Amino acid sequence: MGAVRRKEEAKGHPAPPPAKKPNIKLVDLDLVHAMEKRLTNLEGLSKAQRGEIKRKTEEIDSIKAEVQKLRAEVPKAKIDKYGQAMERNEKIRMENQEIKEFLSEYGLQWVGKEGQFNIKQLQTDLDVKGPAFRNNLPKEIDLQVVIKKIEMLNAVAEVDAKKVVEKLGVHTLAVFYAGDLPD
Repeated sequence: MGAVRRKEEAKGHPAPPPAKKPNIKLVDLDLVHAMEKRLTNLEGLSKAQRGEIKRKTEEIDSIKAEVQKLRAEVPKAKIDKYGQAMERNEKIRMENQEIKEFLSEYGLQWVGKEGQFNIKQLQTDLDVKGPAFRNNLPKEIDLQVVIKKIEMLNAVAEVDAKKVVEKLGVHTLAVFYAGDLPD
């Protein structure tokens, strides 16, 4: 510092005054004590965390050693077979998820075994003496023509089932217009 002061004095600048001792007030002491208390707490927490990390590291190391020991005891063929089973399992899970997504596109939900198909209940629910829609049809509507048109639409859908288009993320059969259908 002496060399610096001499250069400043040589340039005509006065030397800075010597540093004064800080004036510590009562409020400052309370702040210092509060900070000291917090620092002590943080040091305690840090020490506890270091101990926890050390304990968990030792536990991980012992588990790794046990895994290596067990791998040495198990034949490689069984390990490979287990890996293949895990791959198949993951493939089936992905396929299952894709099926659920496909069903949800059509407003359906897979219910599994909880929704068992009961053919007897279905037959009871559908047991009708005759189609109710025939009772109130106007005379201008020929039901045989409607049935023929429906059968033709079904035939076109079966033949052109490969003509699937995607619109807004939904796969559907290509749209047919009246001019595309046979008479």
